[in-house]
Amino acid sequence: MPFSVLVSNLIKLGVQLLIFLTVWVYYILNSNAVNPHWELMWLLPILILMMAGLGLGFGVLISSLTTKYEILLFGWFWCSTNDVC
Repeated sequence: MPFSVLVSNLIKLGVQLLIFLTVWVYYILNSNAVNPHWELMWLLPILILMMAGLGLGFGVLISSLTTKYEILLFGWFWCSTNDVC
């Protein structure tokens, strides 16, 4: 389950990134206010994969902990419904 969520969110990220880059290129062509550092753009896919892996890891960890210790699920629900936590 967490892997399918990760893949679907990466697809959504790709669509959003395409829209963002389209608007950004339009802004660059019509204005001189944006000066991006193109030599660092190769880091973007690496950073996205690192964030996806971190999210997948935390998702698997939390789902395994709530499967083994069901009290965590009830504690999470209680903290999300009350303002005490």
